[in-house]
Amino acid sequence: MPLPNATHAQNCQAAALWGKKVKLTAEICNNGIDDDGDGLIDGGLNGDPDCWRCGNRVIDPCEECDDGNITGGDGCSSQCLREG
Repeated sequence: MPLPNATHAQNCQAAALWGKKVKLTAEICNNGIDDDGDGLIDGGLNGDPDCWRCGNRVIDPCEECDDGNITGGDGCSSQCLREG
């Protein structure tokens, strides 16, 4: 099966790998559930740092703005800092 691209919907799921003393999981950043068991849910100021991303329309710590893209020159830079 080919890898999904921008024209195909993606159904991302949490992944878990188990070992003798290791449990690795991933946070799904839009479901309101603590998927990785770290006590933090999704993104935002008090959210899971795993979900902090510039361009996701959520102002995370260290961001001054987040307009939903990582294109500069539109008032919010590619690093989510105010421009001008």
